Amino acid sequence: MGGPGNPLAAAVRAALPAGIAVGASAVRPASPSEPPHRGQHRAGREAAAAALCAAGVPTEQPLPRTATGSAAWPAGTTGSISHTNRIALAVAAASAGFRRLGVDLEEAAALPEGVLELVSSDRQLAGLAEVRAAGGGLPLDLVVFSAKEAAAKALGGPEACPPSLRDIDVTLVAEHWAAGRFVARGPHGQVLGGRYLEAAGHVVTACWQGASREVPV
Repeated sequence: MGGPGNPLAAAVRAALPAGIAVGASAVRPASPSEPPHRGQHRAGREAAAAALCAAGVPTEQPLPRTATGSAAWPAGTTGSISHTNRIALAVAAASAGFRRLGVDLEEAAALPEGVLELVSSDRQLAGLAEVRAAGGGLPLDLVVFSAKEAAAKALGGPEACPPSLRDIDVTLVAEHWAAGRFVARGPHGQVLGGRYLEAAGHVVTACWQGASREVPV
């Protein structure tokens, strides 16, 4: 299990607002009798436990699942989990401070051609072209796709299905060659603040909506 001392967790925690805790856990291979995805699922629950512990809500039990298959976070908290084949990452916070959280973790590689066009509006693609023209070290198509995934998780909630990625608009604000901010807007006027960064060979995006419902920056 990896708490705040895990290099990936520490890099993500440093990029996020105060009050959002982060946990990470390496994916261990499943046993021959287990489905291949079981190791990823287990690592995700371990990362969630680490994030909750860092948030001051220790738990040793795997989080139960809701009807939609997402993790059921303890009362008074909210959170999100993502994983690749190698590592799982989770964010958690008190719901008194944050109404919604979403996180996405992707291997730092080029997004397959045509994928972003399938999940983006013409306006979204035009805005990305402006950011891309400014240069940068990250595959920005992947950043936008990942930001949409993180926002969909945050907007879906524990009992509701997430919105279509095409219905989520992401505006990037590059601050450094490997990091920056974004704003995600949902299909019903929801506005989420977000951060993206490259760490440990991954692109990470995380977004949130504060309890006050003020427009995030």
